[in-house]
Amino acid sequence: MFALRSTIWVVWASLLVLVSPLAFSDNYVAGANYSNGQVYALCFDQDTGTAIRSTTSADGGTKPASLTFFTGNSNELGKDQLQLFVADESGQIRRFLWGEEFTVGEEPQKDCSTIVIEPTVQLYSKNDGTGPTAPNGLVVAPEQQLVTLSSANGGTESSIWRFDLQQSPVTAPQSLLPELVIAALPFGELNESLVLPQNMASTALHSDLLVATTSPAAIIKIDSKCLAPGASPCGTADWQELIGGSGSVPLAADPAGIALLPSPHQDILLVSTRSGDVAVYNLSSGQAVLDNPALISGLGQGKFKIKTARKVDIDIEQNSRVITFAANLYVAGRNNGSVVQIGLEMVEGNLELSSDPVLTVNQGIEHPRGLATTSEDFIRIFGCTENCPDEILVDISTVIEHSFDVSAQTGEPISGYIGETVEVFKDERPACQGLNSTAAPQPLYIWNNQLYTYDPDPVTPTDPVSTSVMIPSQYCGSPANDPHILLIRTISNIDPTLTDIKHRAYDTDLDEDGVADLDCTSGDASQFPAVGWAPIPETNDPPIVEGQTMIDVITGCGSLRLRTRTMSYFIPNLRVRPVASATKGKGKPGKQNFTSFGPILIAEYDGLQRTLEEANLTSGCIVSTPTLEEVYTSISDIQSDIERGRTRTLQSDTMALFEVLRNNELMISPKGLGCPLNYQGDVKSRITHLYFSTATKLLGQTWVEGCNEENLIELCLQ
Repeated sequence: MFALRSTIWVVWASLLVLVSPLAFSDNYVAGANYSNGQVYALCFDQDTGTAIRSTTSADGGTKPASLTFFTGNSNELGKDQLQLFVADESGQIRRFLWGEEFTVGEEPQKDCSTIVIEPTVQLYSKNDGTGPTAPNGLVVAPEQQLVTLSSANGGTESSIWRFDLQQSPVTAPQSLLPELVIAALPFGELNESLVLPQNMASTALHSDLLVATTSPAAIIKIDSKCLAPGASPCGTADWQELIGGSGSVPLAADPAGIALLPSPHQDILLVSTRSGDVAVYNLSSGQAVLDNPALISGLGQGKFKIKTARKVDIDIEQNSRVITFAANLYVAGRNNGSVVQIGLEMVEGNLELSSDPVLTVNQGIEHPRGLATTSEDFIRIFGCTENCPDEILVDISTVIEHSFDVSAQTGEPISGYIGETVEVFKDERPACQGLNSTAAPQPLYIWNNQLYTYDPDPVTPTDPVSTSVMIPSQYCGSPANDPHILLIRTISNIDPTLTDIKHRAYDTDLDEDGVADLDCTSGDASQFPAVGWAPIPETNDPPIVEGQTMIDVITGCGSLRLRTRTMSYFIPNLRVRPVASATKGKGKPGKQNFTSFGPILIAEYDGLQRTLEEANLTSGCIVSTPTLEEVYTSISDIQSDIERGRTRTLQSDTMALFEVLRNNELMISPKGLGCPLNYQGDVKSRITHLYFSTATKLLGQTWVEGCNEENLIELCLQ
């Protein structure tokens, strides 16, 4: 339940205390008994070595066989309350609201005692008409399509069905009509399903459906087009045997469960079989390759459904946290009456069992089959009205830390939730491969959870707002020898006008060599990480990042806005790519970088000016227009300094502009107080990034070891 090790720090008078009277972390595992229909929460605490199920439960029907979490939003971080769907093989699909109840001011417990599973309107019953007769294998596909399997039963053939959840709010008074995905599948049982994510290495697999079948034993792949809203039923040409069956990829026995490792290892497929083994397959080529026929063995005979959840490990390297990603595997043993948590980790590219103790839940577990895990982790913050701390630090995925300045309140207490999902994409751009690539740089776009080398949603005269996120051509993923983009989608319903919110990123170790991929204190300016941030276009939630203060890594390396402005993607591991034709110069450190980094910074100063021009054209945003003209002149002077390599005037000109914009001498109005957008915070973030980049990349300055990042940034550079 706490696989991500989320923490909340409460700060009184700058004193850090690891207590949590104001916030609570959610990362859930749900299970169900096939014998008595009970649906419950499972709680695993690696720190204490305990594992239990909740004492309370809900009625999942006669034979609950499959579970899946959903929050009314395809990325599982929407406004709607967390929901749990339960497939009952007797012919129903039930829906429950999932939540917690506890007293504000009390320390939250890891014992499942506060879990509330509340029944709501039933989604489907076979008595309502045509549809799945024996629902199983629930999974949510893109565009909020709930997919369910139905095995051959009572003369009916195996089939797959789809429910459009966009058409059915929780309060709907009637069941939702199913739509046929594919019929007459030549298999005896359809046991489990999963939808392949859109950040897999092979684009040919994106959003396809995998199904574990018996008679014959196989993992079949069904084309994603069959799952689209309104799609006509598919036929035999739209599915194939990926593993087992008549194909060449071996499958030792009937599969009971299938699960992918969490990102960044989402190309690794785990398959549990009725012989008691868990096999490992690699899907990165677009085909299945057997890596290990028995990563786990000796589970016994029977059906074993499996799920995974992210686990994050943290090492402290030279005052910087190095983050590596692993996973927990959850196995429900129908015949042995237990659910276990097993730690997994990648070692030199191979999946192995970790040294973490295996945690087992037995009490209250009877013939378990259904399992579900939430793919996100989020924290709810409750209002404080008396003896309040100065600051709350929320550390969810351990990669981004969010700071809420409670002392900035004006009487209304801060409350709401903040949540994250973490995904990792391969940066395939030729210019980003290695440190010495001579390929022409190009920008990278993120849209609908996919990467593009072109803008899939360009700005047009009829549509002036783009929902795609643009990573500039001069920024690459890291590490240089195997570049990846670490994408953290952050969402919150906390009103940003109530508090000052800061965000800071930590070093990550994507190649898992035990060393941070990027380091602000490095002597190589190209290894300074930058945090990019941008909106999530899929939601209408209030902004949490929109130009607010950004503190990167441990030293303030700098942040940049990736084109858009209203919600938050964080990309904390961007590596600046020097201009390929750079020649080394002579003189003080940093002087040699004018050719390699100068053009990049000139372009970024252009971006700052465009933001100011946009703000000036927006009524009520900039009050001091005479000062604005002076700012434009200062930007031009700085760009001229860079072009001519004038280090002395560059230092003074940059500092002067930094002070003007940091002190808001333009009198840019805050969002909601005269200005419709947060240009004030946007400009402050940009100039902080530019000041740091100019000082470190062109002027040879470095961060003073041990300098407090809360100090003015110029006091920590020398």
